[in-house]
This record gives sequence, C-alpha cells and structure tokens, in this order.
Amino acid sequence: MESMHHRENEIVEGLHEFRDIDGLQHKIMQTREDLVSKRNKYQQTNPQLESDVRRLQSQLSEISNLMSTNQEFQKLNSQKTVLNAVLQEQEELKAKVETKTSETNYDEIKNQAMKLRHEYNLILVAAYANGKK
Repeated sequence: MESMHHRENEIVEGLHEFRDIDGLQHKIMQTREDLVSKRNKYQQTNPQLESDVRRLQSQLSEISNLMSTNQEFQKLNSQKTVLNAVLQEQEELKAKVETKTSETNYDEIKNQAMKLRHEYNLILVAAYANGKK
C-alpha cells in the first residue's frame, strides 16, 4: 500500500515537471546552445591543435635523426646499456651472497643451542634441589 502511494507521488511529480512545457523547452534550447557553442569552439581550436601535433612530430623526427647519427649519443647509449647490465649483475651477486651467508651463518643456531642448554641446566638444578629435600 505504501509503495503505491510512493509510486503515485512520483507520477504526480513527473506530471508537474512535464506540465511546464515552456520550462522544458527553455532547458532544451539552453542545452542545445551550449552544445553548439562547444562544437564551434572545438572546430576553431582543432585545426590549430592538429597543426601543432604535426609540427611537434616533425621536430621529434629531426631530433631522433640527429641523435642517431651523433657519435657521443651512441657512445652514451652503449655505456648506459653496459651500466644497466653491470647493475643487474651486481644485484644478482648480492642475492647470491645473502643466500650463502644465510646458509653458512650458524650464530643464530648456536645462540638457540646455548639458550636450550641454559634452560636444561636450570631444570637439572631444580630437579636436583627437589630430590635432596
């Protein structure tokens, strides 16, 4: 029942909105004017933007050609490649060293064994003390 009242209220509100034909027509015309204005602005700026893109692409092509023929740039690129390879190899060697260190590092195990030995000795002393009573 309540949902019917709710639906009825929605219909009434919709009717009020559509009864205002002049308001709807004004809203539609305003939206149309805004869209036409945006289209005109786009049509004015689009050719300039396309021209700028072509100019920048041409400049990029020229710079790329200059750089590909420049001996210093080629040398720098090859050195950069070698540097990246050396850095990667260094990281791999660090990983291997860490692995070997963790495999051969017995300090942690030694400390655990000493702790267990100490606890065992405490238990023995306590057992011996209880046995003498």
